[in-house]
Amino acid sequence: AFNLRDVRLLDGSPFRHAMEMDAGYLMDIEPARLLYRFYKNAHLPVKDSIYGGWESEGLSGHTMGHYLSALSMMYASTDETPFKERVDYIVDELEKCQAARKTGYIGAIPNEDDLFARVARGDIKSGGFDLNGGWAPWYNVHKVMSGLVDAYLYCDNKKALKLVTGMADWVYNTISPLTQAQLNQMLRCEFGGMNDVLANIYRITGNKKYLDL
Repeated sequence: AFNLRDVRLLDGSPFRHAMEMDAGYLMDIEPARLLYRFYKNAHLPVKDSIYGGWESEGLSGHTMGHYLSALSMMYASTDETPFKERVDYIVDELEKCQAARKTGYIGAIPNEDDLFARVARGDIKSGGFDLNGGWAPWYNVHKVMSGLVDAYLYCDNKKALKLVTGMADWVYNTISPLTQAQLNQMLRCEFGGMNDVLANIYRITGNKKYLDL
């Protein structure tokens, strides 16, 4: 509805104070730690230890998506280049992961290759919380894709758009063989905002493939 760059929080505002606290926290986070399992799953050398909590468990990777979005929006809100520099660095590292995997996919979910290969074969099991033993993997994929879209929209990182369209192509290749019944079974597990990010990619690219997807 409006450009985030058109909004500025003024000195003396409690909202400005909150934004500055948030900005400080974002710069305290170590990208290499969030990239840990992206590297590992792509069979690339890791550069630091993994964070604890959900990052060391089944939702590994989703925080990177949130982080990319936050950095990108903070750059749009402040015009401070360290946020954009960090976005550009992360996108460059994710490009290496995508290139190493050769499928278009970028991710950090434990056992993701087997999990999604089974989905593509129509071997789908969900108890409503998991998909083939993975903790809401489509939610996780959505967060990474949304982070890349935000890197493109707010930081004009064209490489991020290339990476996320590669991921969207991978999604298409993974689920296009499925019947409607199989898709419905898959969607018993939380899938986040996959429709949202695919619609945004369609809006950006004009490629109806992503709208259909």
